[in-house]
Amino acid sequence: MVGKSEWKRVFDARNTAEVARGHARVDAAFAVEVQPASLGATSPSPSKPPPRKAFEAALARAEGLVAGAVGLDEDGARALVAEGIASTYPADPKDGSPLGTSAADSLTLKALMSPVKGAPGYSLEDDRQLHLKERIGEGEDSRRQGRATVWPSSV
Repeated sequence: MVGKSEWKRVFDARNTAEVARGHARVDAAFAVEVQPASLGATSPSPSKPPPRKAFEAALARAEGLVAGAVGLDEDGARALVAEGIASTYPADPKDGSPLGTSAADSLTLKALMSPVKGAPGYSLEDDRQLHLKERIGEGEDSRRQGRATVWPSSV
């Protein structure tokens, strides 16, 4: 709830009793979502990085794995590393693609096989982080660092 600028819920009601019940349900749901903010949370802690950052991390991982291959050209090394990652998962009987890959391995496979085409576009979270980095600065004046929590991280 922290970082949101509005909270809306819609419910149907045909009479005042239904309005009262609907309002009570919505009010209870609102109280549950507001609870972290009332306990002092200043900004939501993202559980995972934005898609672009995650892909950049997977790209770095893929480049590190390819750099370790000796005696192969880059395309051959990429294919060999991708095959090694895919072999740790069961194969789909229809097309042979790996099933149940983790998010990190899935992005690494994408980075290995199509590093330019597989890159996701920039998200609002990427833009927010860039804005904070450019405007507030990393490791600069500590008085300015407190301003980073003022701007909502998700709407």
